[in-house]
Amino acid sequence: MKTVFYGQTPTQSDSLLKYIEEGLQNEFPIWMAFDRHTTYGAEAIIEAARSIGVNMSLAQWLTFYQEGSKCSDLTPSPWWNRYLECGYYLHRITPSEAENTWYGLLPIRQELLKDGVEFIKNVLARCVPQEELQLSLF
Repeated sequence: MKTVFYGQTPTQSDSLLKYIEEGLQNEFPIWMAFDRHTTYGAEAIIEAARSIGVNMSLAQWLTFYQEGSKCSDLTPSPWWNRYLECGYYLHRITPSEAENTWYGLLPIRQELLKDGVEFIKNVLARCVPQEELQLSLF
């Protein structure tokens, strides 16, 4: 499975690609569902940013950029590249600094979100897929 980050060249994203490909071979990373659009996720981003001394605005942008913008088999876009350039400029950070900062935030967020992840796993474990239920009628 080839995974690319929209707007990045393979050399920029090799370590992130490895992370995504390894994650896809294992279990779905439920913690990613808790992003800045959920109270639980927003609080985790803020707490992780505080714990390593990162600006909260930067932490939120990195969360969107590193997690929310992952796509498979897409052609890079000049508009996406301009968006990234603007983001780097506004946050006064280089692409490699952004990646390193995100990797600093990642384990802290995962730890902060582990109870929510366990809750979701328990709920999902109790669910019966509709297909199985439908087939059981025959």
